Parts: sequence; C-alpha cells; structure tokens
Amino acid sequence: MDVPVKRKREEDEEDSVEEDKNYEENNLILRELAHQRRKRKEESSAFIKDGTTIYMTALDYIQNPPSHLLSFRQLMYEDLLENPRSPKTLISALLTTFCYEETFIAPLLKQGIKTCLITESSSPGRFNISEGFTIISPRKEVSWGKFHAKLFLLKFPDKLRVVVCSANLVQYDWASIGQVVWFQDFPAGYSRENSFLAQLQRFLVKVMPISYDMKEHLGIDLENYDFSNPKVELVCSVPGRTPDLANSGQARMRRLISQTGNTYSDLLIQCSSLGKLNRKVMGEFCKSFANNLLANYEIIFPSLRTVENSHLGKGGGGTTFIKEEHCNAAEFPKKALRDIASPLEFPQICKHLSHSKVVIAHNNYEIDDDTIFYFGSHNLSPAAWGTWEKNSTRIYMMNYEMGVLFLPKPGSKAMKKEMVRRLPFAVPPPKYQENDEPWLIDKHLN
Repeated sequence: MDVPVKRKREEDEEDSVEEDKNYEENNLILRELAHQRRKRKEESSAFIKDGTTIYMTALDYIQNPPSHLLSFRQLMYEDLLENPRSPKTLISALLTTFCYEETFIAPLLKQGIKTCLITESSSPGRFNISEGFTIISPRKEVSWGKFHAKLFLLKFPDKLRVVVCSANLVQYDWASIGQVVWFQDFPAGYSRENSFLAQLQRFLVKVMPISYDMKEHLGIDLENYDFSNPKVELVCSVPGRTPDLANSGQARMRRLISQTGNTYSDLLIQCSSLGKLNRKVMGEFCKSFANNLLANYEIIFPSLRTVENSHLGKGGGGTTFIKEEHCNAAEFPKKALRDIASPLEFPQICKHLSHSKVVIAHNNYEIDDDTIFYFGSHNLSPAAWGTWEKNSTRIYMMNYEMGVLFLPKPGSKAMKKEMVRRLPFAVPPPKYQENDEPWLIDKHLN
C-alpha cells in the first residue's frame, strides 16, 4: 500500500523539479529580454536625432566600426536600429537623388511605403510607376545642368525626418565610399515660417510638377510640423538666372556668412568633383564661404597613388572627377590640392575614397564656436554653386543641389569638434608627396 504513495511523492518531486527548471528557463528568457531592451535603449540613445551632428555611411569593410556610422536602412527606422523586431512605422518617403538602383529602394516598395523618387533624367516629367510609387524628373535650364540634390523627407506617425546627405540611392554609395549624412527629426505641430522651412518649401516647389500634390500622395504637409528649432540653415541651388541673392547657391552662403560679421583666414574644401577653377572663381568662392576674398584654401582631392592603393583600386575612382584639361590649365589651383587620409582617431576607416562634400571656414584650424561647416551635395564647381553676373548683382545656377550650413553659435565648440572627428577623412589633410599627381579620370581610368 505504501508503493503508490511513494510513487506519488516521487512524481510530485519530479514535477517540482520540472517546474523549478521551467521557472529558471523563463527567468533567463525574461532577463535576456530585459537586457536586450536596456541595450536597445542605450543604442537608440547613442543616435543624436536633433540635428546637432553628422554621421558617416556604414562602409562594408570597416573592422570594429565606430558608433557614428549609419546605413540607409537605419534611417528608415524610427529608432534607427534596423532591428527586425522593430515596428516598421515609416509611412511615406520623398527621396531625391542623382541616380538610383531599383534593387536599392525595392524594400520600401515591397513594404507598401508610399514613395516619390525625384531624380536626374534626360526626359523631364512625372511617371506613375504604380499606385504608391511615382518618379519625377525636374526640368533643367541647360543640357549640362544636373539634378544632384540628396534630400529625403521620411514621414513617421508623429514626426518628419529631414535628411540631407552626399550619397545617391545606390549600394556602392552607401557601402563602399565615404559619405556624410545629416538629419533632424521635426515633431508634429505648428511653427511660424522661418528660413529653414522657407528654403525647404522653395526647393520643393521648384522640383515638383504642379500635377503632383505631396499632401495627397504622401500625406506630407509641411505646415503640420514644428520647424521652430532647426539646427542648420538650408543651402539650395535651383537652375536659372536670378537677382535674388538670399536664396541661391553661393549667393545664399555669402549672405548668411556675411551676416555673422566674421571673416575667416582659411578654408578647407573636400568634394568628389572639381570644375573649371581659376583665380577669379576661387576668389569668389573665398568671399562666399569665408567672407574673405583672400582666404587661404586647401582642397582635398585624392592623388593617383591614393586611388590605386584604395580598397577598390582605380575602378573605385569612377565617382571622382577632374578633367585633365581643367587640371592642366594655367590658373587651376593645383598647389592647393591635398590628399585624402584616414580620420586621425579612427585608423580602421582607411584605404577608401570619399564622395562627401564639405566646406569648413576656420582660422588656422582652430575649431571653436565661430567655425562654419557646410555638408551636402555641392561639388566645387560653378555649375553647383552658381556663376556671378552683372557685377555680382545676379547669379546663374545650372544644377539642383542641397546642403546644410552650421553657423557660429555660442557653446557649439564641442559639437563642432565632434563633427570634425566624425568626418570620413583626416583634418588637417596631408600634402601630396613629391611625385604625386591628382587622380584624373579621363587619363587614369581605362
């Protein structure tokens, strides 16, 4: 008679052990989930979303990547974490680019994200590809003008993310060469018109055909967001001749920088394409970017040696342009050219080329509250920034471009030093070696 009782006790003990085991397993799972939530919160907080800094694209080959790298996919997530378990809250997207790959933007379309793509084409117009996907190609003033802006408007449930960068919508641009990305999240609300909002509206009016209503197709109404605290000024270029010197290319730069009352002794300029430059053109750029016609300037542009030794070799130099004819012209500022090198604090970001476009107005590399930074799509060319006409009372623009400008601000020294730290190249840049020559695409790329 005792046997069943003993068996019952053994079964109770086994059940108890099993329950304890399950309890421990559940506890481990809960602790792991709590750890993941804490880690996720810490990672999310590492991303600064208020527009006070810049990010670099997440290049594929970087070992031990630093925290200031950002992918295109991450920008599409509200929390920027690109976690498969993250809720996909992106509602619609306006994307502008010089060129694109269908495969690169396909994930947005497959997820049903309403998308408008504005891009360069020899055939201007509006093309309704599907119910939720429209392509627009703006009209240009001249055949050699380009639509070159990289602006994204990303609508989330209670905010609008405004992104300005130097990368096109192709995998190569986001994974293989250095780029700079700026963005700021603007909350739902209302604000009186300011210069940031006015510039954004002006640019969109110029690139959108009358037949396309962004509010109707994307649900994006700029009047429904609070733009009262932008951390930057927008600098746009739109094609045409205009006496409006407050809104166009380098004329806008000149107006904004001269209004600070500061002059700068030095300029650092980095870009992926150099146009037809001479003493007059560079003097105008110095006046516009440094408020100083005689500013010293350095131009970061890779040498042939640097391109050959980069991860992709000469084949990777296809997005880096100077024509041999322009470079060999008598007044081309060849002595101002500097090579590209790894960022000083991040030697693992090495052997790459940069497609970013950066201007820094400084005094002997003293980064302080007054230092000025530009980031965006403008290369160093009259086509991008505009040509002065009629004794500088009119400016002639050829390209569509978009950039952001950080002006002097009390207490911004640490923020600006951090931006220098996050650039995809060394500041100050190294000089060319004795036998170096600049990378000339029409001479060196077979």
